Amino acid sequence: MLGISYVSLPFLHLKIIIMTVPTLTWYIQVKDDKRKIMKKTILIVITILVLIPSAIWGYITFRKHSAEEAVHEYLLKKGTEESNIVSLEPFIANLSGSENYMVAVRLKDDGNVYYYYKDGGEVKLESSTISQLP
Repeated sequence: MLGISYVSLPFLHLKIIIMTVPTLTWYIQVKDDKRKIMKKTILIVITILVLIPSAIWGYITFRKHSAEEAVHEYLLKKGTEESNIVSLEPFIANLSGSENYMVAVRLKDDGNVYYYYKDGGEVKLESSTISQLP
């Protein structure tokens, strides 16, 4: 640090500016550190806001696909031919437990819609509806 006792007034003003520059750079560094912390915090919050819904959507999609595959295998083992299966539509029912993920099955030459669900390792028929179509 420079002494100020032997310096004239114009240089004294210059010395004050020089002596306050390190203080300003420290303030700028602190401000930059706060900005970095804020950027990291915002990035973490955005990541969490993206990951949680993605994980929930992925879990639901996995459960629906798993139920669809189990019902498809069950129908083939039961003796239903692949060509007789018109559609397998997995959906979320408003039921509790494993019955929440169901699969609507439509068969060729059959007006009924069958609703199956996967309970553990086995597939169970929950209900069927009679179609009014001719």
